[in-house]
Amino acid sequence: LPDPPLMTELEFWAALVSNYPQTAQRLPTLTSNKIRNGIPPPLRGVVWMSMAGARDRLLEDEYERLCTETSPYENLIGKDIGRSFPNVDMFKDPEGEGQKMLAKVLKAFSIYDQKIGYCQGLGFVVGPLLMHMADKETFCVLVR
Repeated sequence: LPDPPLMTELEFWAALVSNYPQTAQRLPTLTSNKIRNGIPPPLRGVVWMSMAGARDRLLEDEYERLCTETSPYENLIGKDIGRSFPNVDMFKDPEGEGQKMLAKVLKAFSIYDQKIGYCQGLGFVVGPLLMHMADKETFCVLVR
């Protein structure tokens, strides 16, 4: 088989975001090497979404619906939020968007997956995702 044509850095990441399964299948070594060497920070959110197969309108709608419901874990989530990332600017302010989004995603997930519900460790998964994408996308990646 002939070698695949050379791609620019931007072309590679665009292909990966556009269709992760196909790109990973066509270029497995390149994909592994690029990911191991680090996804460029501005692209992390969209690449993670693509890798997780998290672009799902129905799931996004489900998230919006879950945000309007009440979770039995809300008080516990509220207590844990401020302790999760005390030294990260995005999550320092108790009234700030970071803590609000973190609480919102954790609450929605606790309702969505009733087997797991809520546990303290989830915040440490959700927080880094929120640093690279919106709350709706974070929920979709977490669920996938």
